[in-house]
Amino acid sequence: MPTRRLFDEDPKLCDFRSAVLSVRDATWIELEATAFFPEDGGQRSDRGTIDGIEVLELSTEGMTIWHRLARGVDWPAGRLVEGRVDADLRRDHRQQHSGQHLLSRVFHARYDAPTRGFHMGEEVSTVDIDRDPVSAEEARAVEIEVNRVVMENRPVVTTVRPREGELPLRIVGIGGYDEQPCCGTHVSHTGEIGIVKVLRWERMKGLTRVEFVCGERALRLFQGTLDAVDSTARLLSAGWLEIPQLVERAIEEAKRQERAARDWRKRWAVLEADRIVGATPRRAGGALLVQMWIEGADLETLRSMANAILSRGPAMVVLAGSGDGTKVAWVAGRTEDLPPGLEALDARELLARALSPLGGKGGGSRTFAQGSCAASEAACRESLGSLALAD
Repeated sequence: MPTRRLFDEDPKLCDFRSAVLSVRDATWIELEATAFFPEDGGQRSDRGTIDGIEVLELSTEGMTIWHRLARGVDWPAGRLVEGRVDADLRRDHRQQHSGQHLLSRVFHARYDAPTRGFHMGEEVSTVDIDRDPVSAEEARAVEIEVNRVVMENRPVVTTVRPREGELPLRIVGIGGYDEQPCCGTHVSHTGEIGIVKVLRWERMKGLTRVEFVCGERALRLFQGTLDAVDSTARLLSAGWLEIPQLVERAIEEAKRQERAARDWRKRWAVLEADRIVGATPRRAGGALLVQMWIEGADLETLRSMANAILSRGPAMVVLAGSGDGTKVAWVAGRTEDLPPGLEALDARELLARALSPLGGKGGGSRTFAQGSCAASEAACRESLGSLALAD
């Protein structure tokens, strides 16, 4: 039979008593009446308890609402139970849903952008509007008008139109400003919404998805943001409004220092290559065969070092280094003029042989290849040492 929907009669109602009509599979309960709102129209389900047992899920079958409990019960039909909806969550849902109605109304009225979808998340909510793209100026203008209506504290009134064989059609009106069909729970005056804050927006399949928060969510977000801004300002010994300029300056300085460090790493790589060439005995035919672990070298440094060694005459080189601290970098290279007996050496094949047991990946050509792996330094050194560059 149809469940009497107490949340339609009083969206603020959270505590209620009702008779059990039936129990299915021990955990699914049908009540004569309920204040628990089941997920519908983009609004999330209520949470709470029935006789102290947590309600895990709500399901609608036709005009009947079923409640799934956290544990099984053997309640007989007619038993009176006490339901308790999470009042804080209900208030949050009412704020988010009413705020969405205002956002949808203003986007439609200002920019002829009707709403095509609404989703209420745990942290943020979204509304999909039929407009692509939305500018920052448009979003700001919508936000200002919505909050003006909030501060006017207009009444929010729900009217009901009966429908044969169906749930009544509910129309939510906001003080002569907006009317929308809706099955959700809403505030009684717009002032209860608190504030509506648009966070960001993005293109989504020809629409624009607008992310927003209302009421206490907006307050929590503002508090967290303010804490972060204040902590950052203290670190920079600056005022809040000076942060963007100082951060921009710090980023530019970091980029400049990285460019300088990269230049010095290249210079060091060439000097180290000269040292390695001088300390490595040449094979018959004047060839250099180098396989080494270079402490602290990233991929760019290894490339510079390998190219410097290869420029000193016939050579085959395989180098590995500790890279960016999370992955080990590898390079392998050879000159075209390797003497007889070494001419079959292949940089790509050698690199694949070294990386295969380490779970790494790489690629390149016969004369030069590069790659990386996440293996330990000890494992990399062992694999590097196992390469036989010559008989």
